[in-house]
Amino acid sequence: IDERSCHAYESSLWVDFISSLSIEYLVTWLAGCRQLKVQQKIMISQAWSKASFSDKVPPMCVSALLLSTVCHILRGQATKSNFSDHFSMLVIDIAVEMLLYQTDPRPFAAVLVFNAHDMIPID
Repeated sequence: IDERSCHAYESSLWVDFISSLSIEYLVTWLAGCRQLKVQQKIMISQAWSKASFSDKVPPMCVSALLLSTVCHILRGQATKSNFSDHFSMLVIDIAVEMLLYQTDPRPFAAVLVFNAHDMIPID
């Protein structure tokens, strides 16, 4: 799956799930996401390293918007951003769909686990 088709698929998911209630969250969040590319690359590298994969990080075809928003939710910061439960569930649904769509889901999965570490019970 190439990057272009991956982004087209993600865009279609946003369009399918978006509603008038969630558009204001999306517009506000999109403005801030464009400035986070360097921080996201560092986070991806840290997540990959923590997952103990020895090979180079494969391409991860998800938008900065989805990556930033889902990580924010998984870190428990959705209430600080006034995300509604509906919007949070929309983002989680899109993240699951994109995880399943990836040719190699390991990078995205590693980032999700890295950001949800406080929510995952450890035996």
